[in-house]
Amino acid sequence: MSLGPFNKKFQDLHLNTPIKFIKPECTSMSSPMGSLPDEILIKIINYVRSFNNLGKNDYVFNQRWERLIKVTAFGQTPRYVYANREPILDHFQALGSVNQRFYRICRPLLWKHLELPNRLPTPMTRWTSELLPKHGTLIESINMELSDDWFEPLIYEDSLTNITKVDLNGLETYLPTNIRDNLILSTYEEDFVRLHPAVDPPQHISPENAKLVISQCPNLRSISLSLPANLNKFEEDYLSDISYEPNEPEGPFRLRHYHLCDLLSSLKSSALQNLQLDFRFHSTISDEGLIQIMNKLPISLKSLSWSGGPSTSVPSNKIGSNIFTKSLTNLLELESLSLRQINCLDSSWIECKPIRSLNKLQIYRCENFQVSLVPRAISTLAPNLTQLIIKFGSLWGDDDDDDEFVNKNQFVYDRLNPNHQFDLPSLLDLTIDHFKGCDLSLSFQTCQNLRAISYENLSTQIWISFIKLICNSTWPQLDYLYLPYPTSDDDDDEGTDESTSTRSERLFYKRQLKSFCLKSNIKLVHKKLTVSSLFQT
Repeated sequence: MSLGPFNKKFQDLHLNTPIKFIKPECTSMSSPMGSLPDEILIKIINYVRSFNNLGKNDYVFNQRWERLIKVTAFGQTPRYVYANREPILDHFQALGSVNQRFYRICRPLLWKHLELPNRLPTPMTRWTSELLPKHGTLIESINMELSDDWFEPLIYEDSLTNITKVDLNGLETYLPTNIRDNLILSTYEEDFVRLHPAVDPPQHISPENAKLVISQCPNLRSISLSLPANLNKFEEDYLSDISYEPNEPEGPFRLRHYHLCDLLSSLKSSALQNLQLDFRFHSTISDEGLIQIMNKLPISLKSLSWSGGPSTSVPSNKIGSNIFTKSLTNLLELESLSLRQINCLDSSWIECKPIRSLNKLQIYRCENFQVSLVPRAISTLAPNLTQLIIKFGSLWGDDDDDDEFVNKNQFVYDRLNPNHQFDLPSLLDLTIDHFKGCDLSLSFQTCQNLRAISYENLSTQIWISFIKLICNSTWPQLDYLYLPYPTSDDDDDEGTDESTSTRSERLFYKRQLKSFCLKSNIKLVHKKLTVSSLFQT
């Protein structure tokens, strides 16, 4: 089957599947490509788009590497940039540039989502003065990785306004942010930096450029701001020099909250529905900054995800926590809330007014949130929850260091009263973990509509206790159970120090659980699956 001169383009892209959707009369050599109806082209375009998102594109990666050249500018500092040739496009971008008709169909999809820094480095002045004024109305979501200008103290104490000091191989120079941001090669492939360490790390987005970008996208529905997933060379050297440990009270970088407040104030529309703030890597924030940011959040938000730094400070007084809670409850349309390592969670939740629209809640390692307060606090704040994830476990996914963590951070942990039950009649999906002998499952016995439970990091004692709850039909609607074996459990491990009676007891309850799940038509899973994120939307 042929599409004439256009067929080779699809063969190059390994796209033969969409051809079956094309009517025979549209595939003859005498029928021009322009006669294909829009609905056929849309199917082809959507297929190319999904194919493009399957994974990393080796072709694009290799082309980018081949065009990399080393130049010396701004003093004697070497920089790696692309040779001045035609842009390097992925398959979907290439399809959108075939002709005007394809561009007309592809343009809304091409500009629906924007990531900065991106694969095609260009000065930010071009983005803010040329590209965004033309296409900004089509952008619905933005992901930005933030430069260290957002934080203090900076790695270099003598940084100037709108100027960043760069130190490479002992050579110093100053680069304005409109030249630096997004211009030096950004790869997004970890192998690139690992295999070619001479290449500069990605240059991320400064506060002034982030504000300009946001202000020219009036139809934004989603914003994601994050620190780079990998620290650059200078940050790693700085952290090693000060011997920073993630669990210490103060981190080396503190968020300059006024930059984020200015950015939120620059929003031109109340259409924003999703906001994700990920500041987990070696950063902290003051209680004053946290509260000011909360007061700037648009009331139209439907989803808020906030990951704080390892040492996110606890509010200095009760008033600080109350203001945070009040600001949270003012988001009347909020449906999904995720808080990681945010310590403005305490007994003030019990006194707050409910957010009745909230149906998804995730709380992870919020150190000032006492275990004994959890049932009443969550039931008060979000009485209509359908999905809940709550974890008090180790920061790094290993409970072995919990004692050390508790001692360093004066973690407030206590025992649950089994009589204090969650009042969540709509709850369907639950993910919890074990922490210091607290069996959270005992507090969910009144949640009779639960259909999926994931319970992680259990000791043998609590694992057996939970199996008894399951086998007593505590949750009659249950049809999915994720229950890993206790850490020390291995049927084939003869080197354990456990007594024969203990192993026999565990084996007995394993069999009892499997038998009950089979009889009750419950899907039982013991190993890690992607179900760990029931909270994802």
